[in-house]
Amino acid sequence: TRVIVDCWWGIVEAWTPQKYEWSGYRDLFGIIKEFKLKVQVVLSFHGSGECGSGPVLIALPRWVMEIAQENQDIFFTDREGRRNTECLSWGIDKERVLRGRTGIEVYFDFMRSFHMEFRTLSEEGLISAIEIGLGASGELRYPSCSEKMGWRYPGIGEFQCYDRYMQKNLRQSALTRGHLFWARGPDNAGYYNSRSHETGFFC
Repeated sequence: TRVIVDCWWGIVEAWTPQKYEWSGYRDLFGIIKEFKLKVQVVLSFHGSGECGSGPVLIALPRWVMEIAQENQDIFFTDREGRRNTECLSWGIDKERVLRGRTGIEVYFDFMRSFHMEFRTLSEEGLISAIEIGLGASGELRYPSCSEKMGWRYPGIGEFQCYDRYMQKNLRQSALTRGHLFWARGPDNAGYYNSRSHETGFFC
């Protein structure tokens, strides 16, 4: 029998970059071990509760939200400039905007810390599986269908490619392919609750 445990980035690295607090999880894993159960760990790099993703409010780390006060472009952004603060934009995966680190480096450092902290438990077989939760609701998916933004099923949702870094990537890709007119988001893709057949883009 396995117990699934979310290890929240917003809890473990909450206050200071690269200062990881694993003590609560260490205690929990000790209890699980006493009951001779296995642990399936989910390393959760998203928030919870604020965008309809769960009943408990867990935000991204406080230091990340402080960065966001000066630079909202670290979040996925829709055409009207509304931000999805549940997870970081893929646009900063390789941008050093997180106190000198890229998005990928932040995730890597967190996972390395987890490995160093719980390597013995993994070797003992207590930790039977590890999942990595990225993106909206912990799913590695494009967060185009946000209930916070008014989306309701079966609406098609909206592109979330309007943060500065995603736009930069789009311009670079368009330039590389020699099609500069591609260097902007579509203006005929409808709205959150449009149907695909109602839009020029999807038709």
